[in-house]
Amino acid sequence: MIKQLIRRLHQAEAGGRGHYCVCVTGDHSTPVLFGDHSHEPVPFAVAHVRHVVSPLLTLSCLYQLLVINLIFSIADVLFV
Repeated sequence: MIKQLIRRLHQAEAGGRGHYCVCVTGDHSTPVLFGDHSHEPVPFAVAHVRHVVSPLLTLSCLYQLLVINLIFSIADVLFV
């Protein structure tokens, strides 16, 4: 779903229809140590769409998959 969103936003930017940023966050924090919702801050990541897409356009497909998997692995750890 995120890949599809970024693709559409990139296409809009390439078509001259604005500049976009993406913010990835969770709706609440659930630290592993507690195993339940807490009052801890919710981590987030913000990036311009061009900064997300441009590095991926210059990499081989295999490397792209590794980078995307790494990003989602980090997100899983941050948003647990």
